Amino acid sequence: CVPMTLSSIYKEQALTGARSNIDPIFLNGWVALFQLLFSFPLSVPAGMTSDPPVTPGELPGNIWDGIKCYLGMGTVTGGCHPDDLCYESPLYVNVFLVF
Repeated sequence: CVPMTLSSIYKEQALTGARSNIDPIFLNGWVALFQLLFSFPLSVPAGMTSDPPVTPGELPGNIWDGIKCYLGMGTVTGGCHPDDLCYESPLYVNVFLVF
């Protein structure tokens, strides 16, 4: 949420005004790179405030499980949030990204 807000403010400032001659696609590329770089340090406090909390040591494993779920392979079979619909995740994620 914070990187997206900062990118919107930066884009508005950079693309408006009389001296603006920046290519919007070039600007979006740089903003995407900075969003990626900011998302890694912000994933630690975001994980700690989730329910159930995810410690920094568990983040790489959870990211890897999320990638496998995106590919349709369920990895969590027990606990409070089992992966019983991972076979549908590529459809839902890709439809979200397209629309």
